[in-house]
Amino acid sequence: MTANRQYKQATRATWDANPAGWSHAPDQQIGSKAFFERARLARLNDEIPFIKELIPWDTVADKRVLEIGCGAGFDAYMFCERGARYTGIDYASRNPARARDHLAHFGYHPPVMRSDGERLPFDDGVFDVVFSNGVLHHTPDMPEAFCEALRVLRPGGTFWVVLYHKHSAYFWLSVVVFDYLIKGGFLRRSLARQLSRIEQTGADEGVLVNVYSRGQLRRLLDQSGFELQGMWVRKLPGRDLPGYRLLKYFYRFAPRSVARWFETRWGWYLTAQAVRHDD
Repeated sequence: MTANRQYKQATRATWDANPAGWSHAPDQQIGSKAFFERARLARLNDEIPFIKELIPWDTVADKRVLEIGCGAGFDAYMFCERGARYTGIDYASRNPARARDHLAHFGYHPPVMRSDGERLPFDDGVFDVVFSNGVLHHTPDMPEAFCEALRVLRPGGTFWVVLYHKHSAYFWLSVVVFDYLIKGGFLRRSLARQLSRIEQTGADEGVLVNVYSRGQLRRLLDQSGFELQGMWVRKLPGRDLPGYRLLKYFYRFAPRSVARWFETRWGWYLTAQAVRHDD
């Protein structure tokens, strides 16, 4: 079995076990309206509040939107609520049905299917927007996934992608220095395996987790044929810092302007907006 196939099987098993966001509502039945509402709001207000700031949600009405990696349908709900002509795909076997069940509670019934972001089952140039939030850093062939996103976009269409940021406080301080070096993770596992442990779904599959610098993401977009429009770094709450109470305490009471300065440089999420060049 090739390494890429092994990675993809691990991805499927990891998010079949539980969808991203499940830990926000562990006492609720996945598929229920109560689960979806609690997990969606916790994710939006606590985990990724920056998504409300960066994505121009008021412009998506009647736009043809493809989401690569729809998960349980949290972002799908926001697109549907704002009138987008939404389509979702996910590589995990169970996520399409989960997303359909969740969205149906609110009267939304968009097409959601299982598919691979490296092999999209759509014609060229059929979408106005391609969106992927916290997903493609798990794919073994990022250039192919970006080329596929470009292919299905119309000329002038917009690509929004959110990835894990390599030069982040969470990666270097919490994962590498604290967990891997100080706590002795290097004695038991590789750094890649240590990084895979951040994905808490109840599975232990060694899922692929990549991290990207601004320069790496810029080059990937350029090589795929995109024109970069903007790039932002976000998400640095106190819990993403190493397990030192004193450090977390001081960060908690830091002036908001100081915390924001750190967040926009060493946050955990790297977001880019790019467009397909006009043909």
